[in-house]
Formats: sequence, structure tokens, C-alpha cells
Amino acid sequence: KYDECMNAYADGAESFTHTFNGMRGVHHREPGVAGAALSNDNMYAELICDGVHVHFAVAKMVARCKGKDKLILVTDAVQIKGFEPGVYHFANKEWLEIGEDGCGRLKDGTLSGSSNKMINMVKNLVTKCDIDEVTAINAATKNPATFLELEGKGLIKENYDADIIVIDDNY
Repeated sequence: KYDECMNAYADGAESFTHTFNGMRGVHHREPGVAGAALSNDNMYAELICDGVHVHFAVAKMVARCKGKDKLILVTDAVQIKGFEPGVYHFANKEWLEIGEDGCGRLKDGTLSGSSNKMINMVKNLVTKCDIDEVTAINAATKNPATFLELEGKGLIKENYDADIIVIDDNY
């Protein structure tokens, strides 16, 4: 519930995991966890921006509410990261299908991770959600590094690691 989230924030919580995914929807009388994520300007919100875990319209709302400094993109990647679409068998899961959307699903259709790459999350935020590139890039670089207190990461700056990719207009 919303009040529980605000109490958690008062006790030191700093981030919402997989915002909206698996959470009850926002209600005008009980904003819930998702409402707390949107309304608390001091907390980070992680977002799986693949259009499956969270609809792009909702992802756009999350990005607009969190802005360029409090949004963190995540992939929901598990052991299937980078796998091609198809059916796979793992020791801990009887059966898993990766769809064309990059998402893993159990036999009953339940989402079970993703094979999506971070660059796709950035691209989706810009092209599908109409969010500016600064916000999208910060959400994949600066913001997670700041949240995790990783020194020398997340910025192009003297004495920082040169973790750089070069992309074209199509990402």
C-alpha cells in the first residue's frame, strides 16, 4: 500500500523494483506501490521498457514522473539474455519460450524474464514513449551508477571508466 511505501521510504528505502510490473494499478483512493513510485520525487523507479512487462503509455508516465535523474532502466534479463526466440529447457524451469518480443514465458503464459538488451530499453523509451534522449541515456548509465554508488561509472568524465558504445540513429 501507499502508506507502507512511504514508511519504507522514511526507514531508508530508495528505489522501486520493476515499477508497475506485478503491482496493483493506481487507484484514486489507494495509490498503492505504483502510485508511491510515481509521486515520490526522491526515490528511484526501475522500469522494464519493453512494452510487454509495462505498456509503453505507462512507461511514458513513469519516465515523465521520475525525470532525468530518478529513472533507472532494467531489462529483466535472466539466464536467457541474448537468446534467440524459441523454446528452451532449463534445470530450474521445465519449459520456457522466448517470443519475438524478447520475453520469456512459462507454459501457462506467465512472464518469466527477458532476453532483451539495455540498448533496446533506451531505444524504446525514446522511440515508443517519446522521452528525450538525455532522460533515456541517464536511465541506463548515470542513474543506476549513482544509485549503486559506483565510483567512476555512468559519466563521460576525467578519471571515469571509458565504458562507451557508439550507436547510429537506429540504435
